[in-house]
Amino acid sequence: MLAYGLGVARPLWVDEEMILLNVRDRPWSQIAGPLWLDQSAPLGWFVLERGMVLVFGEGERAARFLPVAFGAATLIAALWIGLRWMTPLGAIVLAAMCATGEWLVFFTLELKHYSSDAFWALLLPALAAWVIDPHDRPDDIGGRARTWWLFAAIGQWLGNGALFVTPALGLLICGFCWRYAGWRGVRTAALGVAVWLVSFAINFVATLHPALANVYLANYWSFAYPPARDGMATTLRWLLNEFRLRAIKPGGTQLWWTFWLTWAAGITYAIARRRTFGWTYATVPASALVLAFLHIVPTFERLALWFVPSLYVGVAICADAFVDAIPARSSTGIIARAAALIAGIAAVAVSANVAYRGIRTYSERPQTNYGLDDRSSIRYLLAAHHSGDPILTTHYGTAALWWYGHVDLSGPEQGTRLTDGSPVYEVKYPDQTECRMWDAELARTLAGHTRADVYLGFRANVEPDNFADLVLSELSKRGQMVGYKEYGREGQIATFDFTRVTTHQKIVPGCISIRRARRW
Repeated sequence: MLAYGLGVARPLWVDEEMILLNVRDRPWSQIAGPLWLDQSAPLGWFVLERGMVLVFGEGERAARFLPVAFGAATLIAALWIGLRWMTPLGAIVLAAMCATGEWLVFFTLELKHYSSDAFWALLLPALAAWVIDPHDRPDDIGGRARTWWLFAAIGQWLGNGALFVTPALGLLICGFCWRYAGWRGVRTAALGVAVWLVSFAINFVATLHPALANVYLANYWSFAYPPARDGMATTLRWLLNEFRLRAIKPGGTQLWWTFWLTWAAGITYAIARRRTFGWTYATVPASALVLAFLHIVPTFERLALWFVPSLYVGVAICADAFVDAIPARSSTGIIARAAALIAGIAAVAVSANVAYRGIRTYSERPQTNYGLDDRSSIRYLLAAHHSGDPILTTHYGTAALWWYGHVDLSGPEQGTRLTDGSPVYEVKYPDQTECRMWDAELARTLAGHTRADVYLGFRANVEPDNFADLVLSELSKRGQMVGYKEYGREGQIATFDFTRVTTHQKIVPGCISIRRARRW
């Protein structure tokens, strides 16, 4: 993963640009609270990322170092878990899946906090198993529990995965403290619980509440929650489909039935053999389902990445079951040995499929993000740009222009102008019954300018398929296109000269709206 992350610096994707604009331009006095551009991130992670950018600069490699570091830490945690609780085969299976999982690696290389979420959701169940392990339990189990709560308190500031797994794990730990040490153990652990609660309260005010209160984010993810209001049958169909989809993305395997069966078999085997880490890792997907049904966190693609390494643990334990049944002195019967053999083969097949898909994906990894190369596009645009000429771009294309154009969003202009004073405008697809009004507005905006530059950046799922042709057609009515360049499949840069007349124009029905770009 380190080789992927540091050896190839792809241009930033729009989500990465938007979080980095917060990191770069947001003043320290506003470090907490709702982030600009409808973004959210754990506050501790955000502060560390800001430190990386301030110290090492704005290059893609430096900016992505923190997510890659947490991805590497996830692999190290997987190795520790395998060596401490598993056979060599189980350890290899777990490490291989964490090192090559298609989406685990993908989001490790993206400048978001998802790799940190995955790390903490893998580490905290392991530390919980260390607390309650009956074969390694000291008299002071409450002291170990207190240490765990302190780790959980710190982890929630760095990765949401730590927050998501804590309630169920905390209840499990408190139950074991009561079982093994009575009230004495519970009282000893209480200080750690108190610290976590204070930490959570501060975190909720500073970060979590603004994210939960964000109307855009709530509406954006509303489709991904369970359709509980539609009845039991519909909900069960949704759940079955979720098992299939989450195994593929972000689980990284097409063998979805085998994936979930080996996970369930591995967890069941661990619990049956009184391996406490079976209980701790069983709580992770259970926590994910509870959060989804409570409409707090959906189990959708990248938002589900946090529990993927924990699912890999169950598959690896399934491989352990096979190894444990091999010795001739084993008391396991023939039928049980046959079942263990099948389980071991299934676990190895799943891990091999995960590794194959991941390695194939990254050996063929394109150097653009979904057909966009904002870095090259904006460099070309600014090189061809004349100071004072307006720049027209899509709503999310503004993020690329602000980041790669070094536009400070913290100032009074808030992204309405480039550093040379050139105005920046957004173009969108409006209600087509209002075309006369928008045609007049476009004419008024361009009046007094002899040239204009256009960057048609990210617009998928936002504008119609022919939106790029429509924009170029509308501007061609007012002048001649004197420059054009494409980067990737989607990025288009064009320059129009309004002192020249277009001789051959492609007419596209419709109109575009225009408004001054501004940080939102």
